[in-house]
Amino acid sequence: MSYERIPLDDFSKAFSGMTELSSIALGGKVVSVSDEFFAEAHNLILLEAPPNLQGTYGSNGELYSGWETRRHNPSYDWCIIKLGTTGKIAGFDVDTTHFDGNEAPIVSVDAISFTGSEAPSPDDADWKEILPKVPIGPSSRHLFKILAPGTSAPTLISTSVLTSAWNTSWTWNWNRTLKSNPSPTSHSMLDVNYVKLKIYPDGGIARFRVYGQVVPRAVFPADPLEPFDVAHVFAGGRVVAVSNEKFGPASNVVLPGRGKNMGDGWETTRSREVAHKDWLIIKLGTQSKLLTAEIDTIDFKGNFPKSFELHALYSTEDVPDTNVKNSPEPNYLSTRCGWARILPRTKLDPDRLVSFLLENTEERLYTHVRVTIYPDGGLKRVRILGIPSCRGSEVKAGDDDDDAGDGSSGQEACDSADWDIVEMHEVNEPCRM
Repeated sequence: MSYERIPLDDFSKAFSGMTELSSIALGGKVVSVSDEFFAEAHNLILLEAPPNLQGTYGSNGELYSGWETRRHNPSYDWCIIKLGTTGKIAGFDVDTTHFDGNEAPIVSVDAISFTGSEAPSPDDADWKEILPKVPIGPSSRHLFKILAPGTSAPTLISTSVLTSAWNTSWTWNWNRTLKSNPSPTSHSMLDVNYVKLKIYPDGGIARFRVYGQVVPRAVFPADPLEPFDVAHVFAGGRVVAVSNEKFGPASNVVLPGRGKNMGDGWETTRSREVAHKDWLIIKLGTQSKLLTAEIDTIDFKGNFPKSFELHALYSTEDVPDTNVKNSPEPNYLSTRCGWARILPRTKLDPDRLVSFLLENTEERLYTHVRVTIYPDGGLKRVRILGIPSCRGSEVKAGDDDDDAGDGSSGQEACDSADWDIVEMHEVNEPCRM
């Protein structure tokens, strides 16, 4: 597999619109581990940044917020993590913060799609390497992006770097090519639900985050006309652009549940400008007819926005142009005209979940929703309830959708693993069903 090291300053650029698939907020969990003598592996996927516990000791030694194994391993240690949801992996953040002199000097990552009732064995033959052995350093974050099929690998890492990074007394083929040529089918483009982090030969990792795109679950209600949250992360919804996320990532607003505290919502910096506003853009799981929105400010009591408004757009772009103007005529809702207002500016209250009926949505399809808050503050969750196009007019009429690519019905298209309805449907008037 080919990969690229990403400078920390380019994190947002490299992983914009990606979901942290391993997050405990999605249900990610450590299912097995070779050793966790000094620090337990469940720390790897905690939401919060690792705190400094220097000078604090337990029965086995100094405490660290991370995963740390015994010394003198002759081979390697491993940790298997079940992702919160099945996804296509785009890259990793390997964080060794506060591990200095006891960090793991080299890591690699395997992945697998496993359907058994138990967790996969560490020796399962179906594990595929998606990040080869790479050197990492003490007390720092290391970003790795998995390259798409057909992408040429960057310059190879010199083996001398590895030699200096780790005592060569441990047996390994130092002449191995670390950044191989891409294979015909990149594993990062396949659906996986488990990863195996391996450290060589032992040591500590503070946090391990797996980024990628969610493969939508079968979240359709039994009734094809029953609305559901088309912005939800498990439906394929994701935040693709944001103005500011100083105190909480915008991607939190599409997570399951209501969270546990203010730390797992979206929060912007305090504004000092007149008429300031912040915003985020959600790409819906599929093009849909929108009906209602739920805005949740739970836990935001002294830092909630004063007001907000919603706009929607139909676009075939993953990240639509943020400079596209609002529609000058709310009843003319084509992409050529820009963002359509679906909820006027409305007052918000602290620590409260409120539902709103949307406007300008009759017989129209949208793919993106923009949430604008005034002047700043935080939201916990944003729910956009709607009916996907393949369960609206097509399914209601009982017609087969030959545009699905294989003669399957619109219902089957919705249930398919690919579930990219924007690509499946030929829509002459994008905003109309």
